[in-house]
Amino acid sequence: MIDESSASFFSTTGSWLKAGAEVSLSIVITGNSGTPVATLFNGARTAVATRTSSGYSFDYTIQPDDDGPVVFTVQALDDAGNSAKAIMSSAHVAGKTSLEFRMLLRGHVSTVITSRPMETRICVQTTRHQRLR
Repeated sequence: MIDESSASFFSTTGSWLKAGAEVSLSIVITGNSGTPVATLFNGARTAVATRTSSGYSFDYTIQPDDDGPVVFTVQALDDAGNSAKAIMSSAHVAGKTSLEFRMLLRGHVSTVITSRPMETRICVQTTRHQRLR
């Protein structure tokens, strides 16, 4: 059983992650056989299990081409071969997307347009008043 309520995320670099940044997930899993597997970026990346008993810890180092929200998918098997799966979103964003959001939050961009599928589009209009002479 994967206890999603026990999930905690950590990164020493904050929420906006660039290549080389580390992010980790700690979670309680009981009744499993063997070490669970944690993947990120729709299964394209695998986190390393650094603690291999309950509560498990999974660490991952952001790669240069990682982009988007950091979402861990954890899978575990019990002795009978039954599978449990949990998908947990962190408050972390990696890659180019993190730069776009950071710039947006600092007010350096008037509009953010994204073309990636399944992604929220955010548009912000900024207005500066100038004194006419």
